[in-house]
Amino acid sequence: MVWRLKVGQQWVWVYLLLEFQSKPDPWMALRIMVYLGLLSQHLVNEGELQNGLLPPIVPIVLYNGTPQWPHPRT
Repeated sequence: MVWRLKVGQQWVWVYLLLEFQSKPDPWMALRIMVYLGLLSQHLVNEGELQNGLLPPIVPIVLYNGTPQWPHPRT
């Protein structure tokens, strides 16, 4: 889900991605990077730049499993 919120004079993009998986994915960091790239490309195509720049996008992965997250975080 993607929301666009007006904060002061600036638009802020909120990107909520929910994935339910049966086990940790060692390539999660890469997959998140791809999703952010696709969202960024969409914003460019739609002319949603702010002063010629992409808006900030903050990716967050929530992991609720055991053991502790065993794969790369970057």
